[in-house]
Amino acid sequence: MKRSPIIPLFIGVHLLCMVLQIYKHSLFVQASYTKQKYEIDRESLVQERQRLTQELQVLKNRNSIKQYAQTKLQMDTLRLKQIKRLNDHEEKL
Repeated sequence: MKRSPIIPLFIGVHLLCMVLQIYKHSLFVQASYTKQKYEIDRESLVQERQRLTQELQVLKNRNSIKQYAQTKLQMDTLRLKQIKRLNDHEEKL
């Protein structure tokens, strides 16, 4: 009796489908892991951005600028009699 080639072909196709399903699942797991990693990175970047924005607002504050200039740069307040006036025609020469 001669065997029909349909049964081995059927088994081969089913094995191929199983291998492809396993491959698809592994790709899905890998993509999910990458997505989760990117979401964590994004969240940390958002928090860093908020922290830097708050720090910028603090640095823009006049009182903090004055305090920094007086303590770190050792600058004094400017008095009116210390200001000298420049004329426009002297600058052209």
